[in-house]
Amino acid sequence: MDFGYVGHSGPPLKFTFQCIDEPNCPNLRGARVLSDFVNDHMDSGKINDIFCSNGRFLVVFDNRQSFVVFDSVPPLRELRVLYSQLDILLKQLKGLASVAKERPVPDVLVERLTSPIVHVQFHQVSPSSLVLCVVQANGKLGTWEWTPSTCRWKQTAQILVTHNTILHAVFAVNTAKAGYSLVWRETNSSNLHVKNISWKLQTAESSVLVASLGTRRELMKVSADTIFFGTDLGIWVSDKPRSVIQFWDFASVSLFSENVFSEGSTEKVSHMVQHPITKEIVVLSDAGRITVCSHTKNRGKLTVSSVATLSDWETKEENPCIGIDIMHCFLVLYYSTVAKVYTLTSGTLIGTADLPFKLRESKQLLRQAMTGDCPIGLWGDSGVFKLQSRKISEIAQYLYQLSYRNAGESAKLCKLWGLDRLYAKFQFLFLSDIITDFVTSEEKPLEKLEEIREACKALAPCLENPSLLLCLLSEIPSLATITIKEVELFLKRLRASCLPEEKEGEVIPANVAANKKEAYQCYTPLNLTMEAMLSTYYKGPKGEDNKAVKKRYNRKEVLSSLSPQQVLALDYKQLQRFISSHPSLLLEKLEEALNISTFLYPQHANNTGAKKIHSSLYHPIEVLENGVDPTTHVQKYVPYFEILVELYYNHKPTQFISFVNLFPSDH
Repeated sequence: MDFGYVGHSGPPLKFTFQCIDEPNCPNLRGARVLSDFVNDHMDSGKINDIFCSNGRFLVVFDNRQSFVVFDSVPPLRELRVLYSQLDILLKQLKGLASVAKERPVPDVLVERLTSPIVHVQFHQVSPSSLVLCVVQANGKLGTWEWTPSTCRWKQTAQILVTHNTILHAVFAVNTAKAGYSLVWRETNSSNLHVKNISWKLQTAESSVLVASLGTRRELMKVSADTIFFGTDLGIWVSDKPRSVIQFWDFASVSLFSENVFSEGSTEKVSHMVQHPITKEIVVLSDAGRITVCSHTKNRGKLTVSSVATLSDWETKEENPCIGIDIMHCFLVLYYSTVAKVYTLTSGTLIGTADLPFKLRESKQLLRQAMTGDCPIGLWGDSGVFKLQSRKISEIAQYLYQLSYRNAGESAKLCKLWGLDRLYAKFQFLFLSDIITDFVTSEEKPLEKLEEIREACKALAPCLENPSLLLCLLSEIPSLATITIKEVELFLKRLRASCLPEEKEGEVIPANVAANKKEAYQCYTPLNLTMEAMLSTYYKGPKGEDNKAVKKRYNRKEVLSSLSPQQVLALDYKQLQRFISSHPSLLLEKLEEALNISTFLYPQHANNTGAKKIHSSLYHPIEVLENGVDPTTHVQKYVPYFEILVELYYNHKPTQFISFVNLFPSDH
């Protein structure tokens, strides 16, 4: 089987940036205007921020007092905004408000506020309700609701949050209060303040959502340099020099603190970003080390893990890292002319992308305004661009080509994206690798054994049957319990799949019905041929708890371990399998079990003590002819004589005549 491992590094994969314009984003309403507007106003500094969510871009401009939203809409809706109307929109964005008032552009949301914008967030309040929240420096919260039927925004409220000036604000989903929380810092206070926000229908008959604010509370004292991030459990807080990370837990109303670096470390925080999905804090140090800070509900403490060091990290003052971002499960570092993409788990460089323009500052990176897997990218002289990812299958294969020891990382990547077949492939390669290391190593650490155990459990559901696991674990008897359990489960499902269909009106036990449903995919030609061997491995030929057989799956070893009584207990189907795999050994075992060796090899007569050939060789011919069970199609009586004739003729021809002469003609 070709798994594509070539064992050399090769150049990193090439990623690209895609311009947000009409050809690339035909369903983005106003896409033709977006990049032109940003490009025209870069020199004047009128563009302040660009926020994005899935299918939306919100541009903050005009000293943070205006914004415009570009929405992805169904194709027919996009046709409503004609090119002439887009020209009006462009004039409106350039400040010609009088023209816009005379001929308003339909559907596109453009707002000029009385106070600078501090924070923007899209909230999916319900599956059908999307709300845009804009926090202003004058203490007001503006809300707009998206109407799917018309594909338009409608302003629903302007709420006074505080009478003081807001400097910085974030939103957090407050699970303890079953709603959202707005956390902010004011100019005349050293405290973080919080108010809970809930949405409800304006009237019982109305579909309009209105926001309701709770009472104001103080969380903790902070400095002017404090930055904070919202999560669904609380607030991340970090102050200069960023070497300590804190978390305010909403549920326990407690503050947790942890050092980002180990005691005595001289490392400093270079960049810090929040993961858009997990809400963890990812820290990049000046030594190129990736540290992940996480907080789990009810754990009562923070977890700070140093996960990896970037594989090609260099500290160059003339070309420093300007900013970082998270794309899916990858860390992206932005330099002035290039972006580098690394894995978050190992710090391996997997790709690079040339920037469409020279990046000057981190504020030119797109800011995410919604929880979830939003696009990342940058904006500048040439417009707005998003980073295009390569196919996950290509990235997984590239990681494995860098080093076969990356198979585990490739497997995790494929599992995260639901690529089940590729996940099984790389999980198998990973398991093979760690087993080889364990078997060939002089030391056998328990943690390595546990790693193999977990890898086996992860691979087992991907396999058609457990035979591959038996092969992989054949050199590690101490893990036989894993294979025994998997074989037991497999046999249970396979036999359930062979149960007859229930008759109309027949009630079958719930556990039997569940087993049949699970067993559907077990019923394959390959699995049917594997049943006999796996049954022998699990229970032994007589169904006893044969631990020696359980520990070793190999057919040769199974056959070698059988006593004469166990050999005679094998049915015709099982004997046929041994004939195809180990005929010579089977012949030796049958000679011993049927006392044939006593007569063919007289030198062994004193050892066996046998005086006659076993009676099983003398079945009358009519018994053998009628010896097939019509319900199971299994041979009830084993035709030992015919089997032995075939074995002697093919594998011991010198004893063939001697064997036949042992039997008188009347038999």
